[in-house]
Amino acid sequence: LYLQSEGRQIHLITLSRKYTFYKKMDDVHAELGDGFVRIHQRYLVQCSAVDSFTGENVTVGKHVLPVSRSNRANAMEAIAKHLLGQV
Repeated sequence: LYLQSEGRQIHLITLSRKYTFYKKMDDVHAELGDGFVRIHQRYLVQCSAVDSFTGENVTVGKHVLPVSRSNRANAMEAIAKHLLGQV
C-alpha cells in the first residue's frame, strides 16, 4: 500500500504485514516506478491504493497520510492519471 521512512529504515506497509528494511527512499522509488508517488519526504504511496485525496492528506485504507506542499502538485497529477487510466 505505502512505504514510510524513519531515518535509514523503510517500512513497507501492506494489507496484512509490515516489512522493514534499510535503503534510501529515492532508490526504492526508482525501483518501484510510476505506480508509486512520493507524497511527502517520508511517504511513498501506491497510486492504486489511494482511497481519497484532499490535497493535504491521502487516505490509504485506514491510514491517513500527510501530503507535503512541495509534493502536492506532482502527487495530485500522478494519482489523477492513475485513476483516469493514463498510466
